[in-house]
Amino acid sequence: GTVYTWNAPAITSSITGGASASNKTNFSGQLYNSSNSIQTASYTVVPTTGTCSGPAFTVQISLNPPVIISQMTTVVCSRSMFTVLPVNGTNGTVPDNTLYSWNIPTYSTNLSGGQSSSYVKPITGTLFNSSNVTQTATYTINTISGSCIGNSFTLVVTVNPTAEISTMTTVTCSGVAFVVTPTNITNGIVPDGSTYSWNAPTYTGTVTGGASATNNPTIVFGTLSNRTNTVQTVTYRVTPTSGNCTGATFTVIVTLNPTPEVSAMTTVTCSGV
Repeated sequence: GTVYTWNAPAITSSITGGASASNKTNFSGQLYNSSNSIQTASYTVVPTTGTCSGPAFTVQISLNPPVIISQMTTVVCSRSMFTVLPVNGTNGTVPDNTLYSWNIPTYSTNLSGGQSSSYVKPITGTLFNSSNVTQTATYTINTISGSCIGNSFTLVVTVNPTAEISTMTTVTCSGVAFVVTPTNITNGIVPDGSTYSWNAPTYTGTVTGGASATNNPTIVFGTLSNRTNTVQTVTYRVTPTSGNCTGATFTVIVTLNPTPEVSAMTTVTCSGV
């Protein structure tokens, strides 16, 4: 028949919810820790049985912090690993020992590579965007801090396309400009607005005119001179860029046909011969 009476507890500044109570058959309460570290609350409790009050005793509560994280976003290039680590204060209440788990994300058919993971840190993943436009993947992240299950939050990953272009070929004559325009699907993944950079090409025989270029929009171009009388081959290694995503280097192979270049000629003959 013992009952318990207590006043509001002595608490640290990050705790709220401590209340007094009288003649309760058990000692109970609900406290809120707004920090990202363990806080304490100390109750002084007086037990009473009938008309007899016993000596006061202390109940000290160690209150683990919650995990409360708001929605997060990040931007990554196709095939590049993203890494996200929530920051206390910036992203909500994030205890130091917080761990994260997630299932395969939801996304369109143009994305692949999303994997699940169980209670690790940081949050990481690598996604492949098979289209030439931006796609998004949404992860639902579960949290835990010590023995305390935190709230779930969403992580939206924007996956920018990265150019993936296969080897291209063209044929031109000596002294005639060539132009190569990569086309989405036909030549691989070609995001809109891609630019191209290349160094001076490598070639067989005697070829002149091969020059470098940086961030040239839309096309790969050049004017080459074949100083021999046979077909020569010129190879450019081209690096595509889309926004801040650099794609894999691809090759442009130019078959350079010779063009006749004959100087003035003279001859002597006799009448009738």
